[in-house]
Amino acid sequence: MAGLTRKGKTYYALFKIAKKTKWVRIGSMPYKLALKKLKELESEFDSTYGASELKPILFTDFSREYLAYSEANKAPKSYLRDQYAIKALAGYFGKHYLLEITNKDIELYKATRLKTVKPRTINIELQCLSNMLKKALEWNYLTKLPTIKRLKETKKAIRFLTLEEMARLIQSASPWLRYILVVLRNSGLRKSELINLKLQDADFDNNVLLIKSTKTNNFNFISMNQELRETLLFLRDNYIAPNSKITPRASHQMEYFFCSPDGKKIGDFKKSFANAVRKAGLVGVTPHTIRHSFASNLVMSGVDITTIQELLGHKNIGTTMIYAHIASEHKAKALDRLTWDKKPQLKIVGSE
Repeated sequence: MAGLTRKGKTYYALFKIAKKTKWVRIGSMPYKLALKKLKELESEFDSTYGASELKPILFTDFSREYLAYSEANKAPKSYLRDQYAIKALAGYFGKHYLLEITNKDIELYKATRLKTVKPRTINIELQCLSNMLKKALEWNYLTKLPTIKRLKETKKAIRFLTLEEMARLIQSASPWLRYILVVLRNSGLRKSELINLKLQDADFDNNVLLIKSTKTNNFNFISMNQELRETLLFLRDNYIAPNSKITPRASHQMEYFFCSPDGKKIGDFKKSFANAVRKAGLVGVTPHTIRHSFASNLVMSGVDITTIQELLGHKNIGTTMIYAHIASEHKAKALDRLTWDKKPQLKIVGSE
């Protein structure tokens, strides 16, 4: 409920928002007209902040609630990303009540962050803020969401390996890493998915591989081509150690395809991969480049985008569309290679 007060000849409406008093100038006018204006403002206030009393909460307090939700419901990687984003957001919005965060506040936050970080980083933080405020709406801390506009980002060209570069990389890798690269190039797995790949995930009877995504908390099935099937069959029966020694799999090594001698999954293969990249004379190549190469090779082989989306396990086809331009470029190059033995002598109309 709003109150009406007067200072001199000017009337003001008083509203209580998150334990604070908000003054709204009505103007200089007769008392009855001021009351009418007050009712109009009350209606506008109710549509913005809710007719029922909301639970006022500071951003810092709400962030703790949201992080508890994030930890319980999101993949570990997503939870970690939320932690980093909220640390940055709390530095600016920490003492704000959620009800008080406006479009202007968000624009000022973007301007402040642009002085020190790239638009990509800010957009990740804005996505986190958007998710937080949507959850606040669901939990009755808000009745209306502010507008969050993301910054434009400079798109980077996708780095993928040609067939010749892939061959050089595999040739430069240690025997242990070669098995990893062969699995990656035939499956398009993320690094975390490969590290967590278990023997039970390979169904050799139906020739499918179960992919459990640590990024999206979803699972996906892909068919195994001949090279992938033969490689995984070999790894099912044989253990290859990081030092490249091959022995029959022991009973305690029967969980993960790639594991340490004690049977635990490997932590990483960053160092081995970097050494192979250096020996191959390649630049700007990471394990995720193999995933890009998998998708790019499919595109250039004529596979449709929807199928590639399913193979990569993308929730949104927009993510897969980053490979669409490769198809256009590949088709253009294919037409450039089109030649004929003899070119006819064409008579141009109007040339005589």
